[in-house]
Amino acid sequence: MKTIVVIRGKSNTGKTTTIKRALKEIFGIEIYNPNKDIALLFKHKDKMIAIISMGDVLYKIEEYFDKMEEKFDMMICACRTKGDTITFFEEKKNMYNMEFIDKVENNEEEAISKIKKVLETFFK
Repeated sequence: MKTIVVIRGKSNTGKTTTIKRALKEIFGIEIYNPNKDIALLFKHKDKMIAIISMGDVLYKIEEYFDKMEEKFDMMICACRTKGDTITFFEEKKNMYNMEFIDKVENNEEEAISKIKKVLETFFK
């Protein structure tokens, strides 16, 4: 079953920053647009990893999710704590292995540590 790791947080809590830092620390991928959301798909250990950091706007999540859905084995993405973006992922709980990680201000280390634990299990 495909795995989706959802970084869930209020606006301006650093969801995108956490995802970019995790990309650098875990996969060695450095993103050079610090104030921009990202969407990318890459191969790691024979698995396709999808990243969607634009968690505040539903139509952007839907657009990139639809483009990547058939291709990814694991997705790391962002969403809000309430509203249509969290609903989008909650409605997919039965179709994917879902891991929700809460992102609040100043817990970036904790969030990255949780992402690493999910990835360790996924790649075993």
